[in-house]
Amino acid sequence: MKTVLMLDDSQVVRAMVTRHLERYTCRVVEATSAQEGIKAARQHAPDLILLDASLAGVGGRDVLAGLREEPSCTSVPVIVLVAADDTEVARKIAAAGVTCRLIKPFGKASFDATVGGVLGAPSRPEARR
Repeated sequence: MKTVLMLDDSQVVRAMVTRHLERYTCRVVEATSAQEGIKAARQHAPDLILLDASLAGVGGRDVLAGLREEPSCTSVPVIVLVAADDTEVARKIAAAGVTCRLIKPFGKASFDATVGGVLGAPSRPEARR
């Protein structure tokens, strides 16, 4: 089973991403800060990292650099979550070596197109709520 590290300080975004990931056969590990994220990456050796570009207290580019220093994360795909109006942040972090970016707010189709490129197609139908 693949492991996805979700690194975002917004509970709303983490809940939305986790809901979308329920359709994939994967384990989701959540972190809300740079320190938690790096520690979780060290402990869980994720197959994919979803990283908030504007994590509170530290920029996504700095977090990405810290993650890339971890031996288990040197080549892990990283999808950066970026607000639609943060084009400068998106440009800078893209230059730092992310796999791709996902523009917030996002829907099921854009999530699947981006995340599915790394994890493959969802293995389960969407849960009814």
